[in-house]
Amino acid sequence: MDATQVAAMMDLLRQTLMAAMQGAARPAGPDPSLQRPTKMTAEDRPEAYLGVFEAMAISAGWDQAQWARCLLPQLTGEAQAAASALSPEQMMDYPTLKAAILNRVGATPEGYRRKFRETRFSAEEHPRTIAHRLKDYALGWLNPDATTKARLVEMVVVERFLECLAPGPRLRDIGGSSGRRAFRRRNTPEPSPTV
Repeated sequence: MDATQVAAMMDLLRQTLMAAMQGAARPAGPDPSLQRPTKMTAEDRPEAYLGVFEAMAISAGWDQAQWARCLLPQLTGEAQAAASALSPEQMMDYPTLKAAILNRVGATPEGYRRKFRETRFSAEEHPRTIAHRLKDYALGWLNPDATTKARLVEMVVVERFLECLAPGPRLRDIGGSSGRRAFRRRNTPEPSPTV
């Protein structure tokens, strides 16, 4: 926290104490501690960071048109690389920026499906941690809040069907590995737009 933030907080505290002594309500205006998000670190999962950023922006009362401007200086690593691949106009559109970041880090239904199926866990990891990560991956893949029960069943069946197709002569019937990718693309839902 820099000196101006400390001074603003002290001023707000003084105003709040004076108002409390006079029986008035807290002064209006955003909380100074919520004015600037923290810089993303290497340990942050970009999808979790974006969720916290959005909650902070909403609670601070920011206009959504300003979210990208506030987020861009805080990005690092893959999230920053995803942003830099966009045009300046796309960078300033928060939903476009968010989608590019999530796509870059594999936080898409297909990326979560892959993580759910392919991630190997070390023997040192606590079973509860493993279960939590698997649940996060499954929720990201299946998106049960926005997917019908019938679609959930279809997604799981398609996944299992593709696993049953051993590489070999039977795959040629549906176009080899490119047929498998095309089948998965046709049967994977589009990511729902979120903000």
